[in-house]
Amino acid sequence: MKILIDAVYLNSDGGIELLDILIESTHKNFKNLDILYLLDSRNTLFNKKIKYRVCKPTIKDRKIFYKKNIKEFDKIICLANIPPPIKLANKSVTILFHNSLLLEWCNSINLINNTKNLLKRFIIYLSGNRNYNWIVQTELMKKKLSKSVFVSRNKIRVFPFFRDIALNMKNIKNDTVTRFLYVTSNSPHKKNKILIKAFKKAKFNTDIETKLSLTINGKNISSKNKKIIFLGKLSKDEINKEYSNTDFLIYPSVSESFGLPLVESTFYPIKILASNSEYVNYIVKPSLTFDSNSIDSIQETIEKVVNLNKIEDSRLIINNELESFIKFIYSNV
Repeated sequence: MKILIDAVYLNSDGGIELLDILIESTHKNFKNLDILYLLDSRNTLFNKKIKYRVCKPTIKDRKIFYKKNIKEFDKIICLANIPPPIKLANKSVTILFHNSLLLEWCNSINLINNTKNLLKRFIIYLSGNRNYNWIVQTELMKKKLSKSVFVSRNKIRVFPFFRDIALNMKNIKNDTVTRFLYVTSNSPHKKNKILIKAFKKAKFNTDIETKLSLTINGKNISSKNKKIIFLGKLSKDEINKEYSNTDFLIYPSVSESFGLPLVESTFYPIKILASNSEYVNYIVKPSLTFDSNSIDSIQETIEKVVNLNKIEDSRLIINNELESFIKFIYSNV
């Protein structure tokens, strides 16, 4: 049996992390399978251990590849939300869906991107009644996918999965600075600017120094405040080091399919301050929540955790089902 793993459209940090996890787990447990990876041409981190072809992230180029090559494959696994661009008969197809923005009109992003998402949603809708398997990482995403594009609920499986992190990771802080970390990107729904405004306004009862670090370069954000640090894009090891050197993960994003930093941070002795958006409740129990659209709400939360001596610990409320996920996508091979 020959398998196609279609990773076209995967080029963001979260998407590349999903791809890396799949490659590692496949190589560990199913290394004898005949697999070809179809990778997005924007993905420069090609893995030399795998067989792969490169495709431009367009409907046209993806369709050309499928028309020319699909007869070679018995099983297709699409990792980037969108089903195959042509009708497939007598093929096993599994789609990993992990982009909540495709299922909603988001006021935080512009008209062009909302329109593109609407088009992709229409493509998903057209394929929803075929005999495809769908995988999401939370029950909320299952509900949204079924409701928004009418994918039958019995075709959707829920497998939360993430990279294993050693338990009881130590805090390596060696100073008295109270540190806030936001593992983020430049997407508008991440609410970077409103967080920065809230942090600048925050006032504290003590003389404790505070700092906010964000994993973006800050090019489009005007801030000369020395307490705000733009770390730029970090490697996984660098992000883990930041987790080890912080007190609070602050997470104002209003829309996530999973929210991997929320999961990762629970393996460290830090507390989570998160948006009161619905998706959070399916992943973690944060120490405190706030309204991501309100500067005052975020400001009050920051002030509260610095001025109070003790707040409730955060905890993970999902299990890692990576093994079940891998077994499911490679079932019947």
